[in-house]
Amino acid sequence: MIEAAKALFAFDEKTTPEQCRSKLIVGLRAMLEVMEREALLRNENLFLKWTIFGKSSEKKAKPPEPDPKVFDEAKATREDLANDEAMTETTTAETIAADEKLDAATNPIDVKNLEKKKKPKGRKPIPPLYQRIDVIHDLDEDKKVCTCGCALTMFGEAVSEQVQNIPAQIVVLRHKRLKYGCENCQTGVSNSR
Repeated sequence: MIEAAKALFAFDEKTTPEQCRSKLIVGLRAMLEVMEREALLRNENLFLKWTIFGKSSEKKAKPPEPDPKVFDEAKATREDLANDEAMTETTTAETIAADEKLDAATNPIDVKNLEKKKKPKGRKPIPPLYQRIDVIHDLDEDKKVCTCGCALTMFGEAVSEQVQNIPAQIVVLRHKRLKYGCENCQTGVSNSR
């Protein structure tokens, strides 16, 4: 390429100024084409590097900062709107009075006092539309006796639900584990397993 450039820009006494000018224009055009091609390849290379090695998360990039030269009506004060040439044509005393009434009627919201909704803990309950089958887990008769010798009385039950898929139907097995305790000594709480 350097040899071609030397041949292109070779001047001698026989070359006229028009020929020199045309050779310079052709040379400059060729040089601009090479520079454009180089810039295009550099951008393509950067794009390919970014797609291969760039961020792979689905998070979007932050949007660019807004242009400070652009007028933002949402952040404008009443004085800014009054001074705006486009607004002065349509703004009247009635609209300003209506704006003042609206500002007086609205109360600022105290964000600190807003309560967050608490999410329920644990699993979601199984919908009641499914059929329930109770499976009762009880203590053996020999285990229904307290260490003091008194008979244990049932005072409650622990219920847990389990979804069971039987072909062509879905049922919920409710496991009830009966709880026993001694009324005399208030100890010896037993759960069936």
